[in-house]
Amino acid sequence: MEIRYSASVKEIGKMKRRICGFLLLPLLLVFLGASPRPLNVELRVSEGDNLTNICKRYLNEPGRWREIARLNRLADPDLIHPGQVLLVPANLLKGLPLHGVVTFVKGKAELYDREQATWREIRLDDRVAQGSRLKTGEESALEITFAEGDALLLRANTDVELASSQKKGVLHRAYKIFLDVGRTVTKIRKVTGEESRFDIRTPSALAMARGTEFRLSVNPENATRCEVLEGEVGISAGERMVAVKEGEGTVVERDTPPLKPRPLLPPPRLLNPAPVFKSLPLDLSFEEIAGAVSSRVSISRDEQFRDIVLEAVIRPGEKWKAAQLEDGVYYLRGLSIDEIGLEGTPSDTFVLKLRVNPLPPYSRKPMDGGEYVDNRLSVQWLKVRDAASTHVQIAEDPEFMRLRSDQRDLKELTYTTEPLEPGTYYFRARSVAEDGYEGGWSDALAFKIIPPPPSPPLQAPEMADDGIHLRWRNMGEKFTYHFQMSSDESFRDVLLDRVLSQPEIKLEKPEKSGSYFVRTSTIDPNGNEGSFSPPQSFEIEGGFPFGAFAAVLSAVLLLILL
Repeated sequence: MEIRYSASVKEIGKMKRRICGFLLLPLLLVFLGASPRPLNVELRVSEGDNLTNICKRYLNEPGRWREIARLNRLADPDLIHPGQVLLVPANLLKGLPLHGVVTFVKGKAELYDREQATWREIRLDDRVAQGSRLKTGEESALEITFAEGDALLLRANTDVELASSQKKGVLHRAYKIFLDVGRTVTKIRKVTGEESRFDIRTPSALAMARGTEFRLSVNPENATRCEVLEGEVGISAGERMVAVKEGEGTVVERDTPPLKPRPLLPPPRLLNPAPVFKSLPLDLSFEEIAGAVSSRVSISRDEQFRDIVLEAVIRPGEKWKAAQLEDGVYYLRGLSIDEIGLEGTPSDTFVLKLRVNPLPPYSRKPMDGGEYVDNRLSVQWLKVRDAASTHVQIAEDPEFMRLRSDQRDLKELTYTTEPLEPGTYYFRARSVAEDGYEGGWSDALAFKIIPPPPSPPLQAPEMADDGIHLRWRNMGEKFTYHFQMSSDESFRDVLLDRVLSQPEIKLEKPEKSGSYFVRTSTIDPNGNEGSFSPPQSFEIEGGFPFGAFAAVLSAVLLLILL
């Protein structure tokens, strides 16, 4: 028995775009305005064949031999002859089982083992036969691809059964799937001369498609949502069928007919793209779309958006603060959601490059809001892993347009500025990797250079028998004073170093004669210390050396006695 397909390449191309119902195929074809001419197979009759044994041999339901007789206009079904060609609809033929292969898996994905009556983990490259039941968990995904390129992608928290997957003849493939709950993306490969048909039944509807790409989802309330991205899909429910064309969608509530298909909303545009994002969280803004109540935005590791690492549903005008991403290349896209929950066409894929490392250094000095009296500020920061050097800027404005210092390739963890006049300044720093890549800037820190507290002039020392009384100008409430006394004018040998709350001090007379030097500085309420006053000095005169005289006298008496 020779088998050939009778449809031309052009006719097959047209037939691949037709939508047929699982049980109501003729009605659906008429509804869609298509000619009910399915793909036919030519069977050449051999010696001893009759219509009955041909149907038993080749048909999935041999009892449908009358349809074959009518199609071939056989007045007497028993009168067929060797060499005669019979036309048989491909969808009536017995099918050879088609198995799928797991081409992507993420997270928790399981297959129900009927022999063991338990769920087992499913892995990459596992075979999936017809009759298999599959489910995915939270933040999981599973893709099943068939040898001919047809693919079914299960999003998180999805439960499906691959009721049948068969190849009928050489070119015809048929799939029957039950989607209990969750979200799927179906891609039916378009190949000239070949035809695939997906029938996906849900608790509330039946979706039928050929040569197309569409999303189908079922929520916990058993409502079905269908969005067609390419081609057409027929949706049947409640004795009503609708044709959902490319760029349209419909919703089917349980026990109700499908809504009239409506156009899908256009996608939101990313408003703040960047060649490279250098800090987290990503603060992403999207265009507001008329009619959208929210948007679904996704970041994936792959361009097919199977491996989604971050996803969120945001309100119009809301920024998406995406965090918890490692350095690398990702893919971003968004879609709009209307008031009945239909998700629109996806945006063009934006290639999102993220390189946060090396991180900006943490500033030890200046501190944000700090005040410093030293106009040559010693800037300091902490070591950053993977940083080969540091780039530091100090500016007069928070936008860093009026730079006072721009220091690159700093190998040490400190840098001293040139003199800065009193005023407000802004500091930021970033790390530079070994390959020259400059990471993101640190947050700008505002600090002030303030005039130091004035030096309090010392009054002349008051010398008395019981000590020395020193006074200086009172600088005001809450000010304290730093007092030092030294035996040398350069204060290398500091004999006394005290912080005093009052502008005076009473000292005991030094036992050793000679010149002594004193100085003071002012400390303001914030702990800022000014410069020391010019040194004042006082003299301690020497008296009769009774001690030395006694020693000499003792030595003379000892010699006399000897």
